[in-house]
Amino acid sequence: MYEIVIELEITVPPRAVWNYLIDVSRWWPVSNPEHVSIEVFSADGRIGSGACIHLVERIAGVPGEAEGVVRSFVEEERVTWTSDRCVYRYRGVPVHVEEGGEWRLAPIDGGTRLTFRGWARFSSGPFGRLAEWYFKRVLHGVELDYAHSLRELLYVKKAIERGAE
Repeated sequence: MYEIVIELEITVPPRAVWNYLIDVSRWWPVSNPEHVSIEVFSADGRIGSGACIHLVERIAGVPGEAEGVVRSFVEEERVTWTSDRCVYRYRGVPVHVEEGGEWRLAPIDGGTRLTFRGWARFSSGPFGRLAEWYFKRVLHGVELDYAHSLRELLYVKKAIERGAE
């Protein structure tokens, strides 16, 4: 298992950050060239409690597809998404991973502290342990996943601070 945590400050209030973040179909596809597609299955197309999400992306250059659900949703404070149905394909070989992500917002001096926590858990069998070792040691996947997520958050920060909200 591995976990990444990224924290940054945005110069607008939490409500504006929150409203932008939960409209993930608006910003996620364009925030990173490794993103291929995202679908949010909810009444209004935005992230909310119980919403299902299907996404296709690359992490460390490895193409993957995930289906997950929003497990925790506290308005203007926190949203957590998890999936036990992620498949990444390295050179055609499927690697199953459980993963999740969480955004936390906190007000600070008229702005917002946005914290992202992401994690991935490989299967516990021999193949899962080998895949995890290869991802971490050969592909430098944790570092690349951190850079991937940071790119998304910096896109969000820039867009919101420029008035995209």
